[in-house]
Amino acid sequence: MAGLPGIALALLLWTTVPEPRRGAWDTPAVYAQVPLLQTLREILSSAAFRYVMIANGFATFWLIGMTTWNISFLIRSHGMALKQAGLLIDTILPVSMIAGVLLSGWLCTRLVKRDVRWQLGIPLIGVGITIPASLAYFLWPAGAGIQFFGREMPQVMIFFVLMGFFSSWIYATSVAALSNVIPAHQRAVANAVYVVFYTVLGFGLGPFFVGLLSDALAQSVGKEGLRYALAFLTVALAVSMLFYAKALKPYRAAKREGQRTTCWRAGFCVLQNAFSLSREQQ
Repeated sequence: MAGLPGIALALLLWTTVPEPRRGAWDTPAVYAQVPLLQTLREILSSAAFRYVMIANGFATFWLIGMTTWNISFLIRSHGMALKQAGLLIDTILPVSMIAGVLLSGWLCTRLVKRDVRWQLGIPLIGVGITIPASLAYFLWPAGAGIQFFGREMPQVMIFFVLMGFFSSWIYATSVAALSNVIPAHQRAVANAVYVVFYTVLGFGLGPFFVGLLSDALAQSVGKEGLRYALAFLTVALAVSMLFYAKALKPYRAAKREGQRTTCWRAGFCVLQNAFSLSREQQ
């Protein structure tokens, strides 16, 4: 039942919208059809693509691990009721990420005119600020709350707002960057490789890693094991930051001539994911 509206919209799109010309923003070129394995080798030979994919994968590892266990963390470590925790997260996460995506897209569009490396500089800054915000959020002690639209919420939610806002800088601009280093006839395969990587690493291993570490720490710190497991998860953001930094130089060299730099379009996918995650939590 949940899938039926999507099928109906897909049929509507198929019958009413003409297929856009592939590579419309690229310098015109004619490409020969090559076997899949050769295409994979050519895609993975791009250092810029590899580094951005790895950086985004570890950022997704952090994001999915954090969002999966976030409500449990608020219940165990801050004594919130399930309904209150779900309502807060469902309100704060989408709003903060919408604001972050819009601002980062605007900044990226302006700054890449000076230097194309800002396409990755924006997510690099986003990771750099998200790391201390994440550590503060998970390690801040339980205490007095603050008022938010007539409701009391823990002080740590201030750090959650910062975390949601700046973490949204990571994904949209870097996903758009991938299309700038891969020619049009290879982008479908490149996107498939990228999706498989971040799905296995982020959705497959992120929540599992947090749960495993939380159980191991529970033997010494009890229910606070989840708090420290989530704080340790921030290491994934440090790895992500390292690979974004490594990608700056090869990205500048690999960005294809005649191709526009895009900052906005992938942001809508990030917003969609944010709403989906918040609905699942609620």
